[in-house]
Amino acid sequence: MYNVKKTLVVAVGATLSAVSLWAAADVKIGGMAQVEIAREETKNAAGATTRTETTVEDNTRGRFWITADEDLGGGLKGLAHFEFGVDTTGNCALEGALPTGGCGTTGLFQNVREKWVGLKSNFGTVKLGSNPTPYRTYGGVMWDAFVTTNLEARGNGGMSGGAFGHFNYFDNSLAYESPSWMGLSMKLVYSFDDAATAASTADDGDYSIGVQWTGLDGALQIIAVRNEDKNNSSGAAGDLNIEERNKFGVKYTFLKNYTVLAQFEQIKNDADTTDADVWFLGFQARFGNVLGVVQAGNTDGRIATTTPALAAGTCGTGANVDCDYLAVGALYYFSKTFNLTGGYRKTEVDNGIQDKVWAVGMRKLF
Repeated sequence: MYNVKKTLVVAVGATLSAVSLWAAADVKIGGMAQVEIAREETKNAAGATTRTETTVEDNTRGRFWITADEDLGGGLKGLAHFEFGVDTTGNCALEGALPTGGCGTTGLFQNVREKWVGLKSNFGTVKLGSNPTPYRTYGGVMWDAFVTTNLEARGNGGMSGGAFGHFNYFDNSLAYESPSWMGLSMKLVYSFDDAATAASTADDGDYSIGVQWTGLDGALQIIAVRNEDKNNSSGAAGDLNIEERNKFGVKYTFLKNYTVLAQFEQIKNDADTTDADVWFLGFQARFGNVLGVVQAGNTDGRIATTTPALAAGTCGTGANVDCDYLAVGALYYFSKTFNLTGGYRKTEVDNGIQDKVWAVGMRKLF
């Protein structure tokens, strides 16, 4: 009987200790789930229809994350974050072949998103690991109401994609995020990794730095960002074909329910194989639970097939590319965590190639 009581005491004590540690670290679990149905039609330069099909896709929105923070005293807080892509449609499930374009790796959890450990203080936050860059999150995907849907701007003529554009994270990196001072904040992500392995999305000296100012009680936002890829093709040795990206943008909300925004990107490399200007314009209007959205953009310049500058997408590659983007649609919010999305997108290249999409989808945050 004594041994039984002792065992129960030890078991209860261990459980309470585990719960206590969990509470002390303030561990949280969350994620998103999305499925979208789209009717897609593509025409070639001769005007002939080359593809008409209905697709069911996640569009890289599904994800699952675990975060933890711990008060260390003295104004310090320890942080950690792991985030995995999860394809809600099952296209990236454990069984079966990968869909066209792949999913990063096989398996339910796709280890393709941000992962870091950090320390927060009154002087800002430092994070080590795989970090999203300010090029991605200042303006960019945060301003596109249709991001991670068939209607999104990136890769479709309205915003750059690619490993060093609006899809990117820097692996093996250090990130610093400043506190806000009179609405002004900055973020720097820098890679020290000089292994030059193809698996890395950043090499020795690659950096992304951005500043963001928010004013008028949050109604006005201005951003400026610079990326520099010291090794244009990750995995090659030396500073080859240095790629530079500069981005500027402004977003303004008036009468509380109406927002206009504009973003401009300039991209170039030493070899002059990629030299492009990318414009993005948007208008959003909220009516109760409905957010109406109109977005337009243009990519104009040279896009090489061997650089990660823009990701070919619908706009293709070549010595001269002029690609227009237009998307119109709406989001209906049943709540802050559940919404429906629907709309139309058209991407048209100056050589006659067209891509048209009608899409509807559902999204749940948890």
